[in-house]
Amino acid sequence: MHIFLEMMLMKIVYVVEWDSLAGGGFTAVSNLIETILKLKFPIEIHIVSFGKVSKTVSQNGYTLHLVQNICFPSSKYWYSYKLIKDKILEIDPDLIHLHFTYPPYSYISTLPIPVIITAHSLSFIKTKGIHSKRSYVNLSFLIDPYFEKIALKNADCVIAVSDWVKQNIDNIIGCNTKTVYIPNGINYEKYEPLPQKQNIKNPSILTVGRLVKLKGMDLLIKALPNIKELIPNIHLYIAGEGVQCEKLKSLAVRLNVQENITFLGFVSEDKIIKMLSSVDIFVTSSRSETFGIVVLEALAAGTPVIASNVGGIPQLLNNGEYGLLVEPENPEDLSSAVIKLIKDPVLMGELSKKGRLRAQEYSWNEITKKTIELYKLHI
Repeated sequence: MHIFLEMMLMKIVYVVEWDSLAGGGFTAVSNLIETILKLKFPIEIHIVSFGKVSKTVSQNGYTLHLVQNICFPSSKYWYSYKLIKDKILEIDPDLIHLHFTYPPYSYISTLPIPVIITAHSLSFIKTKGIHSKRSYVNLSFLIDPYFEKIALKNADCVIAVSDWVKQNIDNIIGCNTKTVYIPNGINYEKYEPLPQKQNIKNPSILTVGRLVKLKGMDLLIKALPNIKELIPNIHLYIAGEGVQCEKLKSLAVRLNVQENITFLGFVSEDKIIKMLSSVDIFVTSSRSETFGIVVLEALAAGTPVIASNVGGIPQLLNNGEYGLLVEPENPEDLSSAVIKLIKDPVLMGELSKKGRLRAQEYSWNEITKKTIELYKLHI
């Protein structure tokens, strides 16, 4: 039986937001698919995602199915789900790999097809300080965790990207044997060899992420005045786009650190790697992170990391062995960590070497093999 499964062509549908601006879910799935194709696993790959128009395109070894969605009140609880469901049934896959738990995707796990869910985030988790008062009277905010529970309970298998996520899944559906830990990974080959360093003269910090309250860019900007007192020429590069962009720029002006910050906007993966290998420190001041792909990318680039002690990040950094952990919501602690690193080149060198070694443990080759084994178990 095992030999038969090794040779059998599997038809897999990946349900994900197929957009490079969509965040960690897209990054994880695109890397997973790229590695499946590279390692030549016998898988017929289909991607189902919402798009501006409905179309099906075969490209780069997979078939992309875009489904046009029409949003109206309550649509995500029935109409949008029906669109996705009908497309999946039309493809008739052997297995669905779902990367969402919230509506309209929740009921996909009830289809008569094996479903594996990768939990990149959980709507059940309400991170303190990022939600407006208006959110607490929003219907979706209140009932989406109920649908999430349905998704997790009905899935054949759930992949948790960190132990922290697994603990939260246990809190939602109880201790279970179907939830397994498989982290996100990195294509380390892209960081070997590292590109030539750009000419950045000032002591420098890079942060990367969506400009939303969850990512805590405001905390890093609030830390800058303290850093600037001891390191006047410090410069912060912020890569990313989002709804808080103008608010963050206003905050920088109010704190008189606007000359110490460059907002880069959207930056391609190749340019991010060049920036990471050129700056002195990478910082993420997120209020919550289920895993922290960008932290892993910084480790691979050999950039010393300072990160919030939240979610899956402590596991990735092994509680401070591979980078400095700071208290969340604490600009003072953050500024102290930055000053400590800038003033200690020996420590920076040690973290750089350790980080590169740590990143090698998260090879997409190995993670993909583990994922394929799960597919075989459930088909």
